[in-house]
Amino acid sequence: MSNLVPTNVQLPAHLSDRMGQPSAISSAMTSGIGGTSGSSFKRISIRGSRFRIREGANETILPDNTLRAVIVGASPNITKLFYKGGYNPKAEGEDKKPDCFSNDGIRPDKNASDPQSQQCGNCPQNAWGSKMSDSGNKMKACSDQKRLAVISADDHSENPEVYLFQVTPAALTEFRQYGDMLSSKGFPAELVVTEISFDPKQSFPKAQFKFGGFVNESQVATIDKLVGSDTVKEIVGDQAVAAEVVEQPKPKKPAVTIKAEPVYVPPPVVIEDAVYEEVAPAETPKPTKGFGAAPSTPKEPPPAQAVSSSNLTNDIKSILASMEDDDD
Repeated sequence: MSNLVPTNVQLPAHLSDRMGQPSAISSAMTSGIGGTSGSSFKRISIRGSRFRIREGANETILPDNTLRAVIVGASPNITKLFYKGGYNPKAEGEDKKPDCFSNDGIRPDKNASDPQSQQCGNCPQNAWGSKMSDSGNKMKACSDQKRLAVISADDHSENPEVYLFQVTPAALTEFRQYGDMLSSKGFPAELVVTEISFDPKQSFPKAQFKFGGFVNESQVATIDKLVGSDTVKEIVGDQAVAAEVVEQPKPKKPAVTIKAEPVYVPPPVVIEDAVYEEVAPAETPKPTKGFGAAPSTPKEPPPAQAVSSSNLTNDIKSILASMEDDDD
């Protein structure tokens, strides 16, 4: 796994003061991973070993098999999904909801239709061996995934599209190794380009991750605004209860009134199927930004004003003439 991040990396000058500093993204990438739809945002599907942009019922198949992404957010915990009798998207429909799910990996979500236990830690569906693969290997009936918020590394706009990308169970260990490799070199995950592709050694869609260089200088300010933003928190399922404290003017009335804001509960995202299929890309309008769009060019400073040689010659002649007048 040592080739995930090259050893002889040239650090760009615009990021030199950020290397080696603590990164909440890098920490969240690896936390929760063991060592041994109705949503308002777009997500990236890997069904059939093709990258697909899904927004509600709409789907666009991307022509490339490698995504150049920047990770701007990661769920601090793993998410969990459980389907009774397993999950077959071809038989059930890709948007079938799980019977039980958890966005924090600690307890079933209150919107789960059939919670399997009060705590995920002691749930029988979360134990190894609760499910067997087709090849006879032990698995968990409740699958672990990691939510990421990503943008296209080639989108240099001030308001780039942010997508949900879920790291599926088969790729979690290698994803943790990739995150550990970045941390060991002091590279904040949000300041590097992460190349996401498919593992050619597997017959099912398994993502793999690799260091692809550093972000462009023009992207740093935009990325800093996205990290920790409400949009990113919504995508990774990291929304906390918000309370507003209002002071009352008269002492006879209650001094403090707490007004609780509604808590956003991220919808569960169905697990991807593990069946490879050849799919011809659909003819859809090409997006103007984000994944699938033509790479945008970073803004360059305007060129310096050129000095006209003819004007310079006339100025020199005027100076010489004035000097001759002074000699007279």
